[in-house]
Amino acid sequence: MRRFLILLSLLAVVSMAAAEPLTPDSVYRRLDSMPLHRIEGIWQMTDASAVTIVVWRAADSRESSSAVPVYDVLLLKAPDRSRMPGELLGQMRPTARPDCFDCTINTRFDKKGNPTKSMRYTVEVVDDAHLSFKPVHHGVRISPVILLPPMLRRGIHFGSDRDKGLDGAIKVYPEVPVKGRPRYL
Repeated sequence: MRRFLILLSLLAVVSMAAAEPLTPDSVYRRLDSMPLHRIEGIWQMTDASAVTIVVWRAADSRESSSAVPVYDVLLLKAPDRSRMPGELLGQMRPTARPDCFDCTINTRFDKKGNPTKSMRYTVEVVDDAHLSFKPVHHGVRISPVILLPPMLRRGIHFGSDRDKGLDGAIKVYPEVPVKGRPRYL
């Protein structure tokens, strides 16, 4: 039994080494080899923290061919060194509204790299070069301000001056000409 486990672990290491690592060049080759939807490509988050790849998942034999298309969100580069390039971060599915997607992003992982917590976002394709992420909140919210006497409630204001929908991503590849960006000769 012990020999079988050792042999199985060696086989797993050899098969992992034989797989092509996810590099920008291999991603460019893959993206150039097929027609792309507006959402597909390499995207950099607006806080310049992570670079992700959005690609259409080929139909799986277990799924029917009439199923809604699913787009995988893969990691290409991350500030967190515990995340490996090519890791599946989440999935996007189209909604009834055009250029709008329901996205699930894995936010926490256990020590083995398995996702333990995820968040839902509504992703909107603003134009060919910009994505806008809006978090989806579920459940009941209770404001602690209601516990204060009425006179104090009037003087306390909660909120943010930041507009919703400013968090998102900018397309890196395939490059789209953006208005207002200088073009150097």
